[in-house]
Amino acid sequence: MEISKELCAYFAGFFDGEGCVSSSHYSISNRMDKYKRVKIAICVSNTDIRPLELLQLNFGGDIVKSSNKFNTRMQLYRWSLYSRDKILYFLKNIYYYSVVKKKEIELAIEFMKTIEDKNLGHIHMDKSIHDKREEIHSKLRLLKRERNEPSNAQIQKLMAPAPSTTQSK
Repeated sequence: MEISKELCAYFAGFFDGEGCVSSSHYSISNRMDKYKRVKIAICVSNTDIRPLELLQLNFGGDIVKSSNKFNTRMQLYRWSLYSRDKILYFLKNIYYYSVVKKKEIELAIEFMKTIEDKNLGHIHMDKSIHDKREEIHSKLRLLKRERNEPSNAQIQKLMAPAPSTTQSK
């Protein structure tokens, strides 16, 4: 199904504001593989389920009720993608229009390209693929940290005395 440019732009803006590229470690119980694995998921959360249903209609994935860590009285919903093909399809459709999370999208696409049919599941993974995924995981974490931590200039601006609002007579 072809998705319109306008809808892709909408999804990109919605993802920039409400979504995330999530990378995390997991382990498998396989004697052949001594490495922890990295996985990537795409998630978008919102208190309004309608845009999430639109995402699901166009890209698949799952919608679940989620805990609301901000303690508001509104129910929070989360749309998620875990499948390589669905993640690639989604990210490639929104990439051009993304502003805030373009670098995260690039890294997630790079990660997804390391997943081939031959290295799905619990089989031995080549060390070079493992190392590449770990590198991408580290870069994603650093990007999130940089975006969430204020710069020195922002801190100085916050610490500066407020300008005087009184006028001399």
